[in-house]
Amino acid sequence: MPAKDSLAPGDSLTRVTGIGPSYQSILKRLEISSVRDLLHHYPQRHLDYTNPTTINKLVEKKNQVFNAILEKPRQFRSLNGKLITQVTATDHTGKINLIWFNSPYITRLIHSGENYAIAGTPVRFQGKLSLVAAQIELNSAPVRTLVGLQPTYPLTSNLSHNWIRKKIHQVINQTTISDPLPESIIADQSLLSYQEALRQIHFPVDKQSHDKADARLAFNRHLATNISNLLAIRDLPASPMLKIDRKLHQKILDSLPFKLTRDQLKALASSYRDIEKSHITQRLIQGDTGSGKTVILYFLATQSLANGYSFCLLAPTEILAEQHLQTFIKFGLKPKDLVLVTANSKLNTIPNGPVVFIGTHALMNQIPQTLSNPLAIIAIDEQHRFGVNQKDSFTNRLPPPHIFNLSATPIPRSIALGLMGEINISTIKNKPVNRQEIKTWIVTPKHFSAKSTPWLSAKLTEGSKIFVVCPQIETCHQSKVNAVINVHSEYEKKFKKEAPVFLLHGRMKSDKINETLTTFKAAPSAILVTTTVIEVGIDIPQADIIIIHSAERFGLASLHQLRGRVGRGARKSYCFLLG
Repeated sequence: MPAKDSLAPGDSLTRVTGIGPSYQSILKRLEISSVRDLLHHYPQRHLDYTNPTTINKLVEKKNQVFNAILEKPRQFRSLNGKLITQVTATDHTGKINLIWFNSPYITRLIHSGENYAIAGTPVRFQGKLSLVAAQIELNSAPVRTLVGLQPTYPLTSNLSHNWIRKKIHQVINQTTISDPLPESIIADQSLLSYQEALRQIHFPVDKQSHDKADARLAFNRHLATNISNLLAIRDLPASPMLKIDRKLHQKILDSLPFKLTRDQLKALASSYRDIEKSHITQRLIQGDTGSGKTVILYFLATQSLANGYSFCLLAPTEILAEQHLQTFIKFGLKPKDLVLVTANSKLNTIPNGPVVFIGTHALMNQIPQTLSNPLAIIAIDEQHRFGVNQKDSFTNRLPPPHIFNLSATPIPRSIALGLMGEINISTIKNKPVNRQEIKTWIVTPKHFSAKSTPWLSAKLTEGSKIFVVCPQIETCHQSKVNAVINVHSEYEKKFKKEAPVFLLHGRMKSDKINETLTTFKAAPSAILVTTTVIEVGIDIPQADIIIIHSAERFGLASLHQLRGRVGRGARKSYCFLLG
């Protein structure tokens, strides 16, 4: 039979000694209303008091602890009326002043000549190294808080670290917690018991004990998330279960002008296993730009059509959607099996039969919920460019289609979902055999301008195609950022004798953008001065140089994507980051 003062996790805080109505009201602001909530109010960090220092080794602006004897405190008022309490702390290496403002009670805690543990952050006060608002504690005190690793917690008004620290310590000692995991799993995974993990997450013996506690509690959270996801998937209606046509698969393999890499074949095999299942599956296919992710979608699209189902490929830009359309045609699909849907290409008639839909965000609003040949697969290219709700809207279709996300720069949420088990991950590490490494340099604009002209002229003579990227279209007032209009004029003056210099930006109409890209692609050598409209969807194998002006204005993901516009063929490629 449990002891009279023993607690259960589900007990109300009214059963905890020392937590009356006023503290219950305060804790409610932190969403703490039960013993379980209090135990799960984890520290945001621990102050490390395991290695006390000495006064002569105190470092400015760093939280430290040391032992010293305190002299008699003295109190006085500053010129602006503040009450100042000052006491000198002394050890065998030196002295330092401890200072408190408007804290008349502090003198009651100081006993002259006694040895104290003192913790705080040294700062300069009136030219001397001092400790302002230090924590002090008698080394002879029965309960010590300035030793070892001391937890600090998320707080609210009228609540102190010391108070919540003491209450959690009290509750841990009074509560018996049953472990939700069987002993076999705990032993197999080398985990702490649940009760010990809670104790060590709050009051760890050392850093290693804290890490073990963190690992156990993380295991619990991940396991709960995985079980929740599996239950949610179990309750969904059945998804299309496709039968893989191996003859069709081999026919496509034989028809491609290149061989799939080992990673591509591995990702394709995993994808086939996904679509053979009767429940919804989600997979992230990640790989560097130019690693060959799109061809996997082509195989999946042909298998969907062969099974009498439609396929949907979402792209963030019209340029990329148009490129996917042309790629699928080049690989072997007939134009009648493809439907392009963008803001400028509406879905006017609903196809009567299985088709491959390729489009931008506009496709999400135009494709009907009910199709005579339902969607078996939805693929989202550059998935980091789509919102969570936008992607989730497709999973609500009936029957739920299988989801494939593609990205060279997956967002942390997708990686987290992969770790949690909701999304399977395939990684394409090795690029096709004819690809060369892209050499990348960070250079100052002044140095690049002085040294680059002869080299770029020679490269254009050899047949190079060069991207020049700027962060904005026109120069803003008082802005020193390179604008595409001005940079285009500069490059045209320098290189118009060697090759044509084209201009491209988002304010141009789609027809003009496509025309410019087609002309640039067809030219023997050329320069394209552009904004980030080329960030995704541009596949020109002859392009071998990219120059990014004001590179500091781009995010890391954008720079990675932009660099991926070159190095897509057999030519040695270069990337220059100017900033």
